[in-house]
Amino acid sequence: MNDPGCEQTAMVRHPARGERGPRPIGPAALVTSLVIGLAAPFGASCGAFEHGLDQARGEEAPARTQGLAPALPAQDALTTIARLEDARSDGDGLLAILCASPDAAVRERAATALGRLPARLYGAEVTPALERALDDGAPEVRAAAAFALGMRADPAAEGALLEHARDPDPRVRARVVEAASKVGTGRLRTLVLAALEDPSAEVRVEAVTGPHRWASDAQDAGEVDRALIAHARRGQDPQVLWRALFTLERRGSADARDLFLDCTAAPTAEARIFAVKGLARLAPDAAGREALEAALASPDWRVACEGLRGLERAAHATSIPALETALGHPSSHVRGLACSALGSLESERERVWALLRRARGDESASVRAAALVAQARLDGARFAPELRNAALEHDPLVRAGAAAAAAELPAEMAVPQLLAFSHDSDRAVAGAAIEGLAGHASVEARARVVEVARGEDDGLRLAALLTLRAWNDGDVAVLRAAFALSTGDAGSEARFTAVESAARIPGADSLAFLRAALDDPHAYVREVASAALAERGEPARGRRAGSAPTELPPLDAGWRGDGRPRVEIVTTRGTLAFELFADEAPVHVFNFLTLAAQDHYDGLSFHRVVPDFVVQGGCHRGDGNGSVTWRGDALRHEISPRKFTRGTLGMPRNEYLESGGSQFFVTHRPTPHLDGLYTIFGQLARGEAVLDALEAGDRILDVRRLD
Repeated sequence: MNDPGCEQTAMVRHPARGERGPRPIGPAALVTSLVIGLAAPFGASCGAFEHGLDQARGEEAPARTQGLAPALPAQDALTTIARLEDARSDGDGLLAILCASPDAAVRERAATALGRLPARLYGAEVTPALERALDDGAPEVRAAAAFALGMRADPAAEGALLEHARDPDPRVRARVVEAASKVGTGRLRTLVLAALEDPSAEVRVEAVTGPHRWASDAQDAGEVDRALIAHARRGQDPQVLWRALFTLERRGSADARDLFLDCTAAPTAEARIFAVKGLARLAPDAAGREALEAALASPDWRVACEGLRGLERAAHATSIPALETALGHPSSHVRGLACSALGSLESERERVWALLRRARGDESASVRAAALVAQARLDGARFAPELRNAALEHDPLVRAGAAAAAAELPAEMAVPQLLAFSHDSDRAVAGAAIEGLAGHASVEARARVVEVARGEDDGLRLAALLTLRAWNDGDVAVLRAAFALSTGDAGSEARFTAVESAARIPGADSLAFLRAALDDPHAYVREVASAALAERGEPARGRRAGSAPTELPPLDAGWRGDGRPRVEIVTTRGTLAFELFADEAPVHVFNFLTLAAQDHYDGLSFHRVVPDFVVQGGCHRGDGNGSVTWRGDALRHEISPRKFTRGTLGMPRNEYLESGGSQFFVTHRPTPHLDGLYTIFGQLARGEAVLDALEAGDRILDVRRLD
């Protein structure tokens, strides 16, 4: 599974969330008999206020519409929607409920469910229905319809979004602007920038956030950046300011350098974090380096982490005193990143070497691992003999760091050590070694990688397939064998990775492999194969990607979304208390609570921690490649308009949206680039200090429900 929106340039791969292919339950027949009667009329008029919207719009809004009402009680309708949504039906039942129910809450849920149907499969009926719902009399329904259109990112919705950009309700306008930024056509980009002048801060938040989705080298990139900078300079609202900084950082805006410098002293932590991140992304100058060094003294460890990431790319000998001080920081996250920054100072090798040697005695295993990698990067040939001793470390996190360090050595030294680490009893260590071989192709390395690709472990097989792809290895027979053997937790991801690699290989053998993959039981494997064949001019065929999963078990409060359960996750660092959003992500909450009741999480580790981003755990394998659900099938996404903030509980996934499982992640700070892409199913209510202290290797002792 991919990590939740990896902060690094390259995405980190993790496993798919289930193996058995979805199975149909015939949802259209279930609902056809439920919808009868006449409907309540829609209503509401639109007002005009945004300066500049006429430039984007071309027409007036259409007349209001009416629909049909069912004789179905609202709670029964919500139950029906839950089943249809989980089945990713063809839309028939959901369409009927959206236009027919007299209950606004039911229509809102139906619009949300329709937005989760892939536009490439369900476009002709669903997009027009959601466009009509923008005329609903209830603002919550209009907002849900606008968000759903953004989720589908169907360019056909451009006209409807333009027509409803002046909705009188700011919630609706905010969702329209968000959707417009996702569709991203020329007129909708104009709409988004015009919304910077909206009287509602909620709308302006979406206007400053949306452009992070646009290419930073587009023809209008300079105009977009200047508009965001000018708006940020006004300082109207702290939320708007830090989100503007976030967008400018994501876009790598050099024009925003002075704004970033000024905002390193902003009053809110979020603004300081993204200002320092913005400076860290730009080519360094003296003022920028000085600001990055100053960030290391911030009382907020997250700001210090971003300063260290910048110094890793821009450090100078003058930075060493600040970096040495950071090695004594109370936060292990800061100390580990200080090691990484010191490892980039090759011109000061001797001075830095002593500091890193000291860090190798740190009480934190993650810091010791970072110091190993930094020393190997600094002087691999000199460090190789010492690195062999690290293979004897008891802590697997340190051994995994040693495997990553071995990858930094010259090839003749790296390969023997990586081959040794690839046999480690800990899957995370072995996987790190196999992926480390990607930079060291040799006869011996290939033999070991092929052996793993043909082995019994799907997680290690995935690592081997990624290494083969990095080598541009063209052996279709190996890919075919790996594909056939991939049946476990990470099996579907291993299979679509094999298909992606085969797509790069010309010839009849790879073509036959791609054709055979069209009959795979997993939707995304078929989708990847179909896209690869289309690139070769082959007609698409095979099953639709929206076929239904296993019949759902009987619904209860966890499914219906009645109430918001509270849970505690007891860890070796302390206790995290969460409120779960059963009303917004009922299947995810039901899955989490069911697994917790079965003691699934007890004893599992937090296998991945990215400072000032996320902590991630719940993998029964311990390497990020393991995941289960209570019913076996991967979870369908339940993405909502809710935003990722500090302490948000989210569901990891891979490239396929419908790949949720038992793992979870918790965010250290707001992460707007995850909004609308990952399911949120809870929020931290207590335990921020514990969240900040969690390191890779820390364990979950218990997950218990409080209510």
